[in-house]
Amino acid sequence: MDTDLVLATLKQAHQRWALPETCIFHSDRGSQYTAKAVTKLVNQYHWQRSFSALGKPGDNAWSESFFAIMKKELIYQIQFKDINDLRAQVFAYIETFYNRVRVQARLDYLAPVAWLSLYDQASQKVA
Repeated sequence: MDTDLVLATLKQAHQRWALPETCIFHSDRGSQYTAKAVTKLVNQYHWQRSFSALGKPGDNAWSESFFAIMKKELIYQIQFKDINDLRAQVFAYIETFYNRVRVQARLDYLAPVAWLSLYDQASQKVA
């Protein structure tokens, strides 16, 4: 993974989900996440930065859990034709299944997109 991929992913998330300024961008301390360009973009969006402590992979438990689930449900189930097929399958898994269909206990047994929609509705009522 490189800085350009991180930047493209952050821009896509910002455009697609209209994430609030209270958004927290958490990552490990890899050079692709601590790059000046990433810091500048996160600051431009007014998001908060959060880094795991050095040598504490448990700080990234959520992301470690996500990747373990994706490996079990997708990666180990399919023989990919090539790297482009892998990318397409991972994108489809995240966008069409994980975010829209797969319910999660920590989100009141809703899929992330459904939970985010309810969160947005509740936020608008408060404002």
